[in-house]
Amino acid sequence: MARMGTGPTDKPPELPGLFRGGEGAAQAGREFTWRLLALARRWRVRIDERLEATGLTHTRWQALFWIAEHGGEASQQQVADRVGVASSTMVRTIDGLVAQGLVTRAGSGADKRANMLGLTPAAHTILNEIRTVWDQVRDEVLAALDPAEIAICDLVLRKMLANLIAVQGGGDPSAGRADL
Repeated sequence: MARMGTGPTDKPPELPGLFRGGEGAAQAGREFTWRLLALARRWRVRIDERLEATGLTHTRWQALFWIAEHGGEASQQQVADRVGVASSTMVRTIDGLVAQGLVTRAGSGADKRANMLGLTPAAHTILNEIRTVWDQVRDEVLAALDPAEIAICDLVLRKMLANLIAVQGGGDPSAGRADL
């Protein structure tokens, strides 16, 4: 199998078995799926390893990140949706972040059932570290790829995400990051 992204003479691999039909296509499809899942898992683990010194779990650093991405204030449900955990799990996560002095929680004036989350000044230092680690790990993962390969990959991933969102019946497939 030809390898992409290893040098200036790279050539695209032959048409993957995925598109040839038969059992070979099924096996190629399983391998393709495994590679996507393995990439996501290893990427996440690498970030988690690099953030271990912060004392934050994967779910906690993600919650901080997504609160910041919402402008520093978000509902608890918005954060749970973005992190991809149940509301009950997010309650425990936010309890921990409040105990660490990184997040504030207050009732919403607009909806008495909702909790609004905010970042404390202490959270901003950790957020800078999270962003730095994200950037560094992304650079590690993409190091052997040229910008055109990254652009194609991004296009394909966006289409795949839109397909999945469409079959799950949720979200706006054109929203991009909002449905990560």
